[in-house]
Amino acid sequence: MRDFNVLVRAIVDAVVLMEMSDDDDLSPGFASEILDGIVADLDRISEKGRKEIRSTIDSLVQSEENPRRREIIEQLPEGLGVVDD
Repeated sequence: MRDFNVLVRAIVDAVVLMEMSDDDDLSPGFASEILDGIVADLDRISEKGRKEIRSTIDSLVQSEENPRRREIIEQLPEGLGVVDD
């Protein structure tokens, strides 16, 4: 399960980086395409997997000290489509 959490953290870090990037660094359209691909992949995960993703994200929210990053991470379950069905 530890590997799963590492993968979730990598996804979170990538999405936070995209969200915090300037439009000059990463075009919004390209960022949207990347996020759409991530969401499509996560859509194939079981409900148990979604719960584990939410749990990992909740842990990351609790440990995040940067208010802006914390705000973005808090919104990720909905943005990634892993909210309760």
